[in-house]
Amino acid sequence: AQVSATGQSSYTWAASSSDPRALQVPGSSGIAACWYSFYSFTVDVNLTDGQSHQVALYLLDWDGAGVRNERVDVLDASSGNVLASQTLSGFNGGEYLVFNLSGHVQLRFTNVQTAITTNAVLSGLFFDPTA
Repeated sequence: AQVSATGQSSYTWAASSSDPRALQVPGSSGIAACWYSFYSFTVDVNLTDGQSHQVALYLLDWDGAGVRNERVDVLDASSGNVLASQTLSGFNGGEYLVFNLSGHVQLRFTNVQTAITTNAVLSGLFFDPTA
């Protein structure tokens, strides 16, 4: 897979954590970090092997006590058509979104809060070999 992101910033809440919401680092403790934007950002994913893959997105509202509210859209990279969409809130315990994807898609993360006091986040992106 070829992956690139645009419009995001990076932030680390905890570089070393035993909190179960943190992503496990092999041979070490966990890390709580994210890509974020107060408005939206895009992750371009190009699966070049012609196969369908299960792609899991890990979203974590580490510091917000459930106040984040974001929409995740899966778009066809060439046409811009929305292939799937899901809105999440209350994910301070961590939430996985799983999609079966193939070809060239874009994942768009949008903050849908009415007041821009929070942000849209992505804490992990995982690929299974084939779906």
